[in-house]
Amino acid sequence: MSVTVCRDKHPRLFRAPDDPDFTYPAPTDPNRQHILTNVLADARVWSARRPWSSLPERLDSPHPYHQLYITFYTAMTATALIEHYAFAWKMTGEKPWLDRAKKWMLAAAAWEHSDRIEEHFYTANRYMQAFSYGLDILHDQLTSREEQKITDCLIGQMERWWPDVDQQRASPSGGHHAVVDNGHFGVAALHLLGKHCDAPKWVDAVIERFRAAIMVVGQGCGPDGEPVDGPSFWPWENLWMLHFCDALINVTGDDLYAEFRQRCLRPLNWFRYQLVNPDRAMGAGSRAVWSPTVLRLAQEAGYADLRQLALEDPDLGRVYRFYAGVKGSSAECIIAYGPYAYCYVDPAFRARRTPPLRLSTSFKKSSYGETAVMRDRWSDPHLVLHATGYSGRSAHAYSSVEVEWGGESLFKSIACEEAQPVSCGNVASVGGQNEYVARLAGLKQTSEWDRLRMKSTRLDQEFWLLRGKAPVLLLALRRRNRGLRLVSDADGTYARLDGRDYLQYAREPWFNPEGGELRLRVRLGEQIEPARRYALFNTGIGLGEKIDTRGNNFGLGFFNDAGLAFSVQSQHGLTVHVRMPPERVRMKPNTWHDVTARWGGFNDPKGRPFMELEVDGEVERCDDESEFGELNANPMQLEAREKPRTFYAYSRTAMAFGAGVLLPDTGTRCDIARIELRCKGRAALVEEFIGASEECGSGEILWKLNPVELKSLRRGCARLLSAGRAAEIRPVYPAAANLRSEVVPFAPSGLAAGSLKALRPGAEQPSTRVLASAGDEDLLVVAVAPATSKVKVLQSRDGFELSTRSGRKRFSVGKSGAELLSLH
Repeated sequence: MSVTVCRDKHPRLFRAPDDPDFTYPAPTDPNRQHILTNVLADARVWSARRPWSSLPERLDSPHPYHQLYITFYTAMTATALIEHYAFAWKMTGEKPWLDRAKKWMLAAAAWEHSDRIEEHFYTANRYMQAFSYGLDILHDQLTSREEQKITDCLIGQMERWWPDVDQQRASPSGGHHAVVDNGHFGVAALHLLGKHCDAPKWVDAVIERFRAAIMVVGQGCGPDGEPVDGPSFWPWENLWMLHFCDALINVTGDDLYAEFRQRCLRPLNWFRYQLVNPDRAMGAGSRAVWSPTVLRLAQEAGYADLRQLALEDPDLGRVYRFYAGVKGSSAECIIAYGPYAYCYVDPAFRARRTPPLRLSTSFKKSSYGETAVMRDRWSDPHLVLHATGYSGRSAHAYSSVEVEWGGESLFKSIACEEAQPVSCGNVASVGGQNEYVARLAGLKQTSEWDRLRMKSTRLDQEFWLLRGKAPVLLLALRRRNRGLRLVSDADGTYARLDGRDYLQYAREPWFNPEGGELRLRVRLGEQIEPARRYALFNTGIGLGEKIDTRGNNFGLGFFNDAGLAFSVQSQHGLTVHVRMPPERVRMKPNTWHDVTARWGGFNDPKGRPFMELEVDGEVERCDDESEFGELNANPMQLEAREKPRTFYAYSRTAMAFGAGVLLPDTGTRCDIARIELRCKGRAALVEEFIGASEECGSGEILWKLNPVELKSLRRGCARLLSAGRAAEIRPVYPAAANLRSEVVPFAPSGLAAGSLKALRPGAEQPSTRVLASAGDEDLLVVAVAPATSKVKVLQSRDGFELSTRSGRKRFSVGKSGAELLSLH
């Protein structure tokens, strides 16, 4: 054992900095009084909730991850209330809060905790944190029988997931998913020191993971403090770290903060750029997300302004609500912030100098996408652009731009079917397919303007921020040259693809995931390398490999193997392959092959799923129920199921031939002479590249912008409101550019799309989207600016002149080359 216990008595996990004996005295500090008032207010608000007798079961739901989210949200409700009520009792001594804490702990300990009801580590770790917290703080209020019942449940969960912790103890991966598992497991292990024989090795393993990754700048957070797992995870990526490190100090005296000083400082750099002003919050609705984390980090750093910003949160100490539920259950996703926020307040805080920051910057160390921020000034009011890039290789991200004016957001993300399983941000689109995959390509800064470039498969994107008394943002798109040409020679007429671009066709009215047949006549233009992936056909966000965690995709191609494969990934992430062994048919370059993929029985509880791949008359088939029913393998790292599950798969993207729709580096240099798609109950798609074509990859280019509040819309101007201030969207170039609107029906986002419920009033209403179109042109420029900037546009032969209250600026447009716009 490498750790020693410096405190045997309970409580010992968490305390305020001026409470070395863990006595939890009545607060005299006004900040703690405010927090405790909120804790008790919410204790009363939630007091009508009663523990469930058992978890609801939806084991074969048509909605993705339905059971997993019922199990998860039930845990989130129960564990948040356990921590909240236990703390309320500790601070007041009032018996009703003690009774409720005990009832929720005992009920949760009696529920089934198993792979069968899809209790993943991500769920089990919440119980670990709450059980250990409750056992610690209520140590003298539980009978020996009650304590043993809860402890037995806690140990059972930890033994189930210990192999994962042990196996990855030296992993260099940090971020939210690493810290939530290891941090909560570690807090529970610290509680069990001196009570369970395995607790010392459990603590050692967690400390090793923290030292190997979670506390390391560049691994636990990005080099500039950016969250590894994406912006939405920033509060918890840091909060769970604080939970474990605090408990470690209190129980053992080991101080990881002193060893990894920068780990508490760098995240605040990133956070400052997310504020529209360091002296004010991002908005009343969002402050409660991050205020406890900012409070503690700011105190560690000595940043008085950010500390005060967090303390001014009117909801500091309340239960944090995501306002998300799941069908078939009354549970919802909540987190207990109060106990920790209260302990974080340090009345003896001493301020240090806050380092200055540049106006604009970019953050590139994130597994879910790079981000860049451009702002015209720090003082209010000001114009800010947040741009997020995305590489196309994870479950929670998408490329988007957000604009803030006068301290509030002009745009928002919306929940709609086209974007499932994520939300739809403010994004470029080509021919109806959103360009969710886009990478940052350079940020240039001057005293008068900043310019940011991004690249996606079909588009070059460029953003300009013009500073001055009348700031303006320019959002520019230019269609990239197609990597496609039609060829007619002695071999006939066919499409030739360059390995980057792809043929694009809408899903409707042709594709049906329930069953169909796809025939291709194809000739490879390159030798297949076993180390990379090549797509000949794809629909959905992914190509069926483990790296693609979203599910709901169909793919035909070469996936890290020399042989051709037909692959389908269900909405639960289960991948089924049918491969043609190279020894039977080896597809070589410069040879025409006839390829057919067939499937059926999907999305039907009574169906008999099958997949079939035929190459030049040779056939491989899979119709084994166990392959489709998750009996042999479970993609969520849970034990295999005893009964088969219906194989549900739904794609949300356009269909692509020659590359993955939203996956870079999956293109295949090839010729395609014929496409024939015939699906159950759908029209037939037959493409022979003569005459009219349904290919839409050269279709209209658009900006899809989702206003928070759209006041009015004309062809030449959309007027928005932001906290009472007016802003405008104006088409700038070409002369035919215009604005129109569309109403987008609500469809829940999230990996459990379909089973999730939005609990905030009005959240499931349709959204009105503004579409900025270039008409038939290949370059589009749109201006977003405060109405007070008084933007006017004058077209010129090679570009446009932009007139504002600050003066005039002339831009030329580049039809090719690196620059979309040049300022003269």
